[in-house]
Amino acid sequence: MRRSVRLALGAVFVLVGSVALAQNSTEYYPLKKDTKWVFKVGESTITMKVSAVTPEGATIDTLVNEKLVASETIQVKSDGVYRSKINKSEIVPPVKILALKDGKPEPKGTKWKIDSKIQINNQDNPIKGEFTIKDDKEKVKVPVSDKEIEAVAVEGPEFQIAGSKTSVRYWFAPGKGTIKLAYSIEGNEAVLELKEFTEGK
Repeated sequence: MRRSVRLALGAVFVLVGSVALAQNSTEYYPLKKDTKWVFKVGESTITMKVSAVTPEGATIDTLVNEKLVASETIQVKSDGVYRSKINKSEIVPPVKILALKDGKPEPKGTKWKIDSKIQINNQDNPIKGEFTIKDDKEKVKVPVSDKEIEAVAVEGPEFQIAGSKTSVRYWFAPGKGTIKLAYSIEGNEAVLELKEFTEGK
C-alpha cells in the first residue's frame, strides 16, 4: 500500500500537467475548469483536477487521499502539448509531451528530443531524453470504459530526470486526455489507468 502511494507520487513528475492557452486547444487533453481524472495505481488512486483557468493557462492539482501533493502547468501550443511548470518551478524550456499539428497528434514514428532544466532547491536539474509516437491507433483497455479505447502512445524509454534514470509511456485519447501511464524511476515501476473522468464546463 505504502509503495503504491510512493509510486503514485512519483507519477507527479511524469504525468501531464495543466495549462492551455485560450487560442490553442486539443481534444487529446481537455482542460476546462473542474475537469477531473481519477487514476488507479495498484490498490490506490490519485486524482488530478483543473482548479483554475486564466489567460496564461490552467492549473491542475494532484491529490492523494484527498490531500494536495502537487500542482502543474501545461501549455497547449500549435505544435504540441507542453509541460511548463511543477509547483512553482519553471521547466526551461517547457517539455513537449505530445507533438501536434493543427490540434491533432503527429503521425506514428514522429520523434523529438528533450533537453530542459528545472530548478529545485536552488539547483538546476536536467531533464533529457527523446519521445517517440510509437502508435497513433493503439487499442487500450482501462477501467473508465467497458470497451477498448483508441489512443496515441508516446514513449520515452531513456530519460534522465534530476539524475534519475526514468522511462515513461503515455496513452492519449480524444475527449479524455491521458488514459494510461506506465513509468519506471530507478527501477520502481507503476502503471496508472484512468478509472473515472469528468469534463468541466
